[in-house]
Amino acid sequence: MPSTRISRSELHDLIWSEPAKDVAQRLGMSPEQLKAACETARIPRPGRGYWNSVNGGGKPKRVQLPDRLLGQAEHVTLVDESRMGSGVRRRMLLEEPPPATPKFQEGMDVVELRARALAAAAPLLKTLSNKHHAISKLLIKDEENKKRWRGRVLDADLFPVISFTKRGRRRLLILNQLLQALAYCGAGTAKTKGLAYEWSVRIGDVSVAFELKDVNAPMNELTRRRKERDEPSDLELVISCEPTVGIKTEWCDSASRPIEAQMREIVAGFLIIAEFSYRSDEIDRVERLRQEKAELEAEIQRHKQERLQEQLDGWKNAEEERRGDLLMEVEEWKKAQEIRAFIDARLLAAKDGTPEDRDLAERWASWAMSIAAAIDPITKDRADENDQ
Repeated sequence: MPSTRISRSELHDLIWSEPAKDVAQRLGMSPEQLKAACETARIPRPGRGYWNSVNGGGKPKRVQLPDRLLGQAEHVTLVDESRMGSGVRRRMLLEEPPPATPKFQEGMDVVELRARALAAAAPLLKTLSNKHHAISKLLIKDEENKKRWRGRVLDADLFPVISFTKRGRRRLLILNQLLQALAYCGAGTAKTKGLAYEWSVRIGDVSVAFELKDVNAPMNELTRRRKERDEPSDLELVISCEPTVGIKTEWCDSASRPIEAQMREIVAGFLIIAEFSYRSDEIDRVERLRQEKAELEAEIQRHKQERLQEQLDGWKNAEEERRGDLLMEVEEWKKAQEIRAFIDARLLAAKDGTPEDRDLAERWASWAMSIAAAIDPITKDRADENDQ
């Protein structure tokens, strides 16, 4: 459905070919929406004075379109397909040709090289002196809880302060290092809940979910807290996704390499997963649209067949009705002929009778002939036409 999306390169060409207000009008957007879309898609826009220079005959230099980030969409959404009316969506599915299977210029081997190069350049912070905003929020909440419980015995069962335990502080350091490194590589917001075991981080246009917890940690959060406090074990970091051949999604402490020593590999893994997830989502989207289009066409064809069958059934029923009418008219015609033959026989029998008998027979015959005429479909139709 091309009219719902536009590629980054197409939008880049448009935005450098005519003023933004004209591009926005062409795409059915406001200038503010167009500006936000360009910023999200990392599409550079002409600066102040660019169009004055062009209109004056100048040839100012265009800013080249940067490569998309790993996990970033290749297209800019103009219309949210999920919010389209069913009628509009059906019409677009029928009018547009089946979407082509996405093709990506870079193979996953090149993606891995890019991811590792980015991870190698990312700074790895060993302290919380420079905190990621999500970690800052957690520590602020920790401080609020500490003040609220000041003077009381801190019980991890009742008072979940992450930074209270040695294991909790280590988790915060690891998380801060990971999130700051990912932010350097272009990642966006990160979110968590509860005691920050479960997370999601936005990389490009993909949300990557992961957990940082003790190995074989119980599912129940209260039990997990007690285990972390009383009998901590090795930590493991697990990206929540379907297992994929050739892509690592789990890292665990070992005697020779704690998670901190594996951080560059972990950062690269997040970037690879984000790109792989984006590509999988694009392929799934195309397959879904193809299936919807095929189902819609099959539904339309089924309705056509049903209407055709209804017409055939109607014609068949009409033919059966005509046949029945014909047979009924033949029977009525036979009865009328029999009545007329009977009338002739009665008149013939009354011929040798008295004048009164003949007069009575004639009057009866006139009445009987009207009955035969009313029954006979041939004379009946003529009588109806004469009445009209």
